[in-house]
Amino acid sequence: MILTIDIGKGTEDVMLFQEDTRFENSLQLVYPSMAQLLAQKMMSDNSNLILIDGDTIAGEPWHKEIYRIAKTRKVIMTEQAARSLKYNLNRVRSKNIKIISDDDFHEMLNKYTINNLDYYNKLSDDVSYYKLSDIYWKRLLINLELSNISIMNIENVIICCQDHGEPENIDRSVRDFRIEEIYGKLQNNGLLEDLLVKGNKISKYLPRHRAVIGSAEYIFQHLSTDNFFVMDSSPAVILGAIYALQSMNIERKIILNLGNGHTLVVYVEHDKVMMIYEVHTSGVDADKIITQIRDLLSGRLTHEKVLNSGGHGVFINAHFEYLNELELDELLSHKLFVLGPNRKILDRVDNIEFVHPAGSMMMAGPVGLYYSFLTNKK
Repeated sequence: MILTIDIGKGTEDVMLFQEDTRFENSLQLVYPSMAQLLAQKMMSDNSNLILIDGDTIAGEPWHKEIYRIAKTRKVIMTEQAARSLKYNLNRVRSKNIKIISDDDFHEMLNKYTINNLDYYNKLSDDVSYYKLSDIYWKRLLINLELSNISIMNIENVIICCQDHGEPENIDRSVRDFRIEEIYGKLQNNGLLEDLLVKGNKISKYLPRHRAVIGSAEYIFQHLSTDNFFVMDSSPAVILGAIYALQSMNIERKIILNLGNGHTLVVYVEHDKVMMIYEVHTSGVDADKIITQIRDLLSGRLTHEKVLNSGGHGVFINAHFEYLNELELDELLSHKLFVLGPNRKILDRVDNIEFVHPAGSMMMAGPVGLYYSFLTNKK
């Protein structure tokens, strides 16, 4: 069995691939993300002392809540957990959050009984404890057990999540750094499956990827380090769409993924990525998207312009040649392939077609992970 997990801002999408079982009959789960669960719990938490340790994870919803709490109450975090808020820990401290060593933190917890697999424990009337993890393992393990699936039968664990990366130069934009660090390997041959990385070979500049694999290794202790893999969620989702569209034999295609946090516009030739445009979904405008695609593929909308406007940037394959107006007219006369939980933003665009890998748009990430794993095994 191969367990695949796509961790997004809004959801945690799980698919368990079993030998001789069709995609449609595989276990498929779409959970609220940990970022959402943490935010909801913190909204109603009235404790005067909040203790937080665990992994470096992402999630704007809970970030805002913990900053709100810290204005009037006491918040104590370990260094690794605090890095979830900002890599620059002085900026975290400036929000009235105290950061202490792991040893000091665990000494504080010794007098309490804690469920280590749960993300929230109410320790007393006045003390709450949160253990950060991008994956709610307790929830998943219960579902597997109730489905009569032993974790000992899982042979590989493949996870994707979005990591902005941590550049050595703290003054460098993490958005600019992300484009280089995540998509740089595509310069070799443009194949997204090349972005799958073994868990023991993750770049030191991708702390979130390292943390999520470390978390999985703790759960699946029967597996060796060679059985864990990680990928960024954005390329994983696009790869799931490419896999779903393979039978159509389309030479050139544009795929758009409108996620809960980020939107990608990807131009593909012969299943090789030629260009990626990455922005926040909140900034996507259906009335302007076609113009933006034209400007991207003709070279008028550059990486620098996207960064300056608040987006993540543009990746351009070294083998890509900008299109002229006739080529753009021809390309845009065909379907734009769209997926993602916010795909309805583009309802007013005439020539769109929704993509449903494995029969479900929410399984695009897991399908992309599975496809990349199979490809790399060959």
